[in-house]
Amino acid sequence: MPFHHILNLNLAWIVTPDYLGTQAKVKHAQTSEPDLGVPPNRLYIPGAVRSWLYDCYLLLLLLLLLPEAIREITNYQLQRVHWLGLCRCQIMENQTWSREILLLEGLKVTPQSSIPVFILLFLVYIFIMVSNIGLTVLISVERSLHQPMYLLSCNLNINDVFGATAILPRLISDIFTESAERYISYMGCAVQAFFFHLHIGTYLSVLMIMAFDRYVAICKPLQYSNIMTNKMVLKLSVFAWAVIIFMVGILIGLSVRLSRCRRMISNPFCDNASLFKLSCESVLINNIYGLGYTVVILGSSIGSTILTYLKITIACVTSKNRALNSRALQTCSTHLTLYLIMILSGLSSIALHRFPELSEQRKVASIVIMLVPPALNAVIYGLQIKQIRQKIVALFNKNKSMENQTWSGDILLLEGLKVTPQSSIPVFILLFLVYVFIMVSNIGLTVLISVERSLHQPMYLLSCNLNINDVFGATAILPRLISDIFTESAERYITYMGCVLQAFFFHLHIGTYLSVLMIMAFDRYIAICKPLQYSNIMTNKMVLKLSVFAWGVIILLVGILIGLTARLSRCRSMISNPFCDNASLFKLSCENVLINNIYGLGYTVVLLGSSLGSTMLTYLKIAMVCVTSKNRALNSRALQTCSTHLTVYLIMMISGFSFVALHRFPELSEQRKVASIVIMLVPPALNTVIYGLQIKQIRQKIGLKVTPQSSFSAFILLLLIYIFIMVSNIGLIALIGMERSLHQPMYLLFCNMSINDVFGASTIIPRLLSDIFILTKDRYITYIECVIQAFCAHFHAGTSHSVLMIMAFDRYVAICNPLRYATIMTNKMVLKLTLIAWFLAFGSVVILIGLNVRLSRCRRVILNPFCDNASLFKLSCDNIILNHIYGLGSSVVILGSSIGSITITYLKIVIVCLTSKNRVLNSRALQTCATHLTVYLIMLGSSFAPIVLHRFPQWSDNGKIASIMFHVVPPAFNAVIYGLQIKEM
Repeated sequence: MPFHHILNLNLAWIVTPDYLGTQAKVKHAQTSEPDLGVPPNRLYIPGAVRSWLYDCYLLLLLLLLLPEAIREITNYQLQRVHWLGLCRCQIMENQTWSREILLLEGLKVTPQSSIPVFILLFLVYIFIMVSNIGLTVLISVERSLHQPMYLLSCNLNINDVFGATAILPRLISDIFTESAERYISYMGCAVQAFFFHLHIGTYLSVLMIMAFDRYVAICKPLQYSNIMTNKMVLKLSVFAWAVIIFMVGILIGLSVRLSRCRRMISNPFCDNASLFKLSCESVLINNIYGLGYTVVILGSSIGSTILTYLKITIACVTSKNRALNSRALQTCSTHLTLYLIMILSGLSSIALHRFPELSEQRKVASIVIMLVPPALNAVIYGLQIKQIRQKIVALFNKNKSMENQTWSGDILLLEGLKVTPQSSIPVFILLFLVYVFIMVSNIGLTVLISVERSLHQPMYLLSCNLNINDVFGATAILPRLISDIFTESAERYITYMGCVLQAFFFHLHIGTYLSVLMIMAFDRYIAICKPLQYSNIMTNKMVLKLSVFAWGVIILLVGILIGLTARLSRCRSMISNPFCDNASLFKLSCENVLINNIYGLGYTVVLLGSSLGSTMLTYLKIAMVCVTSKNRALNSRALQTCSTHLTVYLIMMISGFSFVALHRFPELSEQRKVASIVIMLVPPALNTVIYGLQIKQIRQKIGLKVTPQSSFSAFILLLLIYIFIMVSNIGLIALIGMERSLHQPMYLLFCNMSINDVFGASTIIPRLLSDIFILTKDRYITYIECVIQAFCAHFHAGTSHSVLMIMAFDRYVAICNPLRYATIMTNKMVLKLTLIAWFLAFGSVVILIGLNVRLSRCRRVILNPFCDNASLFKLSCDNIILNHIYGLGSSVVILGSSIGSITITYLKIVIVCLTSKNRVLNSRALQTCATHLTVYLIMLGSSFAPIVLHRFPQWSDNGKIASIMFHVVPPAFNAVIYGLQIKEM
C-alpha cells in the first residue's frame, strides 16, 4: 500500500504517564473507643431510625478518617515488603525447596491504584460469596423452589463460589506484595489451574443442560414433569461435573508430567497454558489436546444452545399463545443473558491471545472472566425469576413487619416509585449504579482535594461542600427508594420520625446546594474582578466562615420549616410521593396549615430570589469586566472557571424549576414525582464529572487523558455505552416493527432516529475502542477508510437534524390541526418525508466530502479522535477557500433551518395551547412535545459544544471529547427518553 495512503490517527488524549515516587511520614494517633452503649431509661428510638442514624455516623467517620487510613495502609505496605524481603532470603537459601517454588506475576497495579483495586476486588469477592451462597441456601430450604430450573441454577452458584475462591483470595493478597516476591508452590499452581478450568468447563456444560430444560419446558410443556424430574436433574448435574472433572484432569495431567526449566508464571493466576510454558520439552500433545478440548466444549455449547433457541423461536413464532411467548421470553432471556456474558468474557480473553502487544489487556480480561459472570449470575436469577424474587422480598418484609408491630401507631405508607414488574430490574440496576457513582465520585473527589495540598484553594474547598452535601442528600433518599422497588406498594411502610428526618435532609440538601453556589459565584467575582485582592479576601479562614454560615443558616431555616409541620396532628397516613418532603408531611394533617404555607413560600422566595439575584448580579459584573478588558488570558480564564460553576448552577435550577412547574398540573403527577427524583440524581451525579473534567488542576491529578492505567476503564465505559446504544435502539426498532398499535407517524419517525443512531455510533465507537490499546504512533488508517468515516459522521449529524424537523412538523399537525392529522400524516406521507430527509442529507454530505477528496495531501496526521471534514482538508496544502465556503454554508443552512423551523413550530403550538382552555389538549401537547424538545436540545447542545470549543485552541482536548460526546450522548439518550416518556411504549 502506498505510504501516502496511510494516515496516523494522533489521539492527543493518550499520553505516557510520569511515575513520581513519593515518601511520606506517617503519624500514628491513638484514639479511645467511643462508648456506644444506651442507658436503659433512655427514650426508645425505632430500629429503622437507629440504623439510619448509625449509617450517617459511619459515613461521617469515613469522610474524616479515610485520608489517614490510606496513609496507614501505605505504611503497612512498606513494612510488609521489608518482611517479605527477609523471607525471600530464607526461601532462596533452602535449595531443596526452591525448585518447587514459582514466581507468579499477579496483577500489575501502581502504588497509587493499589488501594482502590484492593477495595474493588475485595467487595466483588464478598458480593459473589454472599449472593451465590445465599441463593443456594434459599433454594435448598424453600420447598416451592425445588424445581429443575432452580436446582440447575444451584450448580452455577456452587461453581461460582469454588471458581472465585480458587482465584480471587490469592489475587487480592498479592496486590500489596512486590512483583518479585509473589511466590507460589508448583502444587498450589497446578491445583489453581485445575479449579480454573473446572470452573469454566462446568459453567458451559451446566448452561447447556439449562438450555435443554428451557427447550422441554416451552416446546413440550405437557411432557416436562415426566422428563425433567429431580432424578433426571441429579443425573444430568453429576454427568456435567464428572465429564468436566475427567477432561480437565487429563488436561492438567499432561502439563504436570513435563519437566520444568522456567519458574516465571506470566499471568495473574495459574492456568494450563502457564504450566506447560514452564517446560522446555515438546508440548505438541498438550497443544493438540487443549485445542481439541476447547473446540469440543465451545462447539457443543454454542451449537446446542443455538439449536435449542432456534427450536424455541420456531415454537413461539408458530404459536399464537401470548402467555406462552411471554413466559418463554422471560425465562429464556435470563439464561441467554448469562450465556452471552460468559461467552463474551471468554472470547475476549481468547481473542486478545492473538495480539502479543495486548498482553496486559489479555491478563485483565482473564480476571474479568472470574469476576463478571459469578457476580452477575445470582443477581440476574435472583431478580429476574419471579418466585425467587418473591421469596427474597418476603424474607425482608417478614423482619420489617415483626419490628413494626411494636410501634404501628407512627407508621406511614410511602407511595415510593411506581414501576411495573417488567421494568423493576432495569430501574433497580440504574438507580443502584447511579447511587454507587455518586458516592464513589463525590467521596473520591473530596479525599483527593483533602490529601493534595496544591488543591487547598478556595474554589476547590468550596466544591468540597457540594460533594459532602451530595453524599448526604443522595444517602437520605436513594437507598430507601431502591429498597422499595421490589416491595409491594401496600407494604412500603416508614415511621413518622424516619419520614421527618428524610424531609429535613432533602430540604437541607437543596438549600445548602443553592447557598454554596452563591458563595462560589462570589469567589469567581473576586478572582476575576479583583484579582490582586483575591488572596487577601478569600483566605482559607474566610472560606471556612462562609461555609459554616451557609450550612448554619440553612439548618436553622429548614429546622423551622420542618418544625412547623411536625407540630401538627395527623389524620392521614399516606405519603403520595416517592419520598418524604415538607409538603407531603403537612398534607397528613386536617388542621389549618396557613402558617406552613406562608413560611414555606417565604423560605422559597428568599432562597431562590437571593440565589438568582446574587448569581445574575455577579455574572453581569464579570461580563462587564471581560467586555471592557482586552486581556485574552483573563477572558479565557474567566470563561473556563465560570462556565463550570454556571453549568452546575443551571443543572440545579432546571431540575428544581421543572419539579416546581409540574406541581401546577395535577394530571402530570407521575411526571412531577419523576422530576423530584431527578433532582436527587442528576446534580449529584454530574457535579463531580463537571468539576473533575473541567478544572485543569483536578483533571491533572485524576488523569483525564487515557493513560495505560486508565485505558481498560475507558475501554469498558465506551464498550458498555456502545452495547447500550445498540441494544436500546435496535430493541425499540424491533418493538415498533412488531407492534401494530405503534405503527403511527410519531413512532415510525422515531424509528428513523434509532436507525440513524445505530449507524452513527457504529461508525465511530468501534474504531475508538480498537485504538484505546494501541500506541498513538501505531494508529494507522487508510485514506479511503478515513473518507468513509468522515462521510458517515456528517451524514449521521445531518440526518438527525432533518428527521427532528419532520418530527416537529408532525407534532404541529397533531396539536394545531388534530382533525386533519390522519389525512395529512399518512404512512405514505411519512415515507416521503423520510426519504426526502435522508436524500437531502446524503446529497449535501457527498458534495462536502467530494470537495475534500479532490485536494492533494501534504500531511498525514489526523489531530482528532476520528476522521471528519475539517480533519481531511487540513491534510492539504492547496487553497481550501471553496471547502470553507461550502462547509460554512451547509452548516448555516442545516442548523438555521433546523432551529428556525422548530422555533416557529413551537411558537405556534404555544399560541394554540394558550388560546385553548382544553386541559387535556394542553397536557397531551406538553407531554409529547417535551419528549421531542428534550431530544432536540440534547442534539443541539452536543452539536454546538465541539463547534464552540474549536475556537479555543487551549481547549483542544475538551473539543475532542465533545466531538466524541456528539456520537455517544444523543444515541444513548434518545431511546431512553422516548421509551420511558411515551405511554404506549
